[in-house]
Amino acid sequence: MHRIQVIGLPGAGKSTGIKRFLSKFPELNIEYFDISKYKERKEAALTAAVSRAVSPNIIIESACGIYLPNSTIIKLEPPIQIVYKQYLARDSELDEDYMSLLSSIMCTSGNIVRNTQELVAVLTKIFIEPDSRSK
Repeated sequence: MHRIQVIGLPGAGKSTGIKRFLSKFPELNIEYFDISKYKERKEAALTAAVSRAVSPNIIIESACGIYLPNSTIIKLEPPIQIVYKQYLARDSELDEDYMSLLSSIMCTSGNIVRNTQELVAVLTKIFIEPDSRSK
């Protein structure tokens, strides 16, 4: 069972990296939760959804992370100028103060990756490599 949280600023590439990984390994049946899709955007709503997950393997995407026991947190942290560029390509306005606030309240992570390729590699290591060692 793997409970993975992928955190990072809006525009960092979290969705891109997660979707790339999931499309590469659809047979893993990993449940994916994007916290921004929850109207309440409250920790309790997402925690309840996660507790009802059918698959023992889940990936949760959010800017800052949530308290979720027994989860591994991966922080996607590309250079800030890349984040801003990608964010502005998607949205027309950028609030640097808001981005700074998000950065300051992120959960602590021992796993920091700098781009989507590294994110896919870490997810592969977590979900795929243990299976190949047990065969």
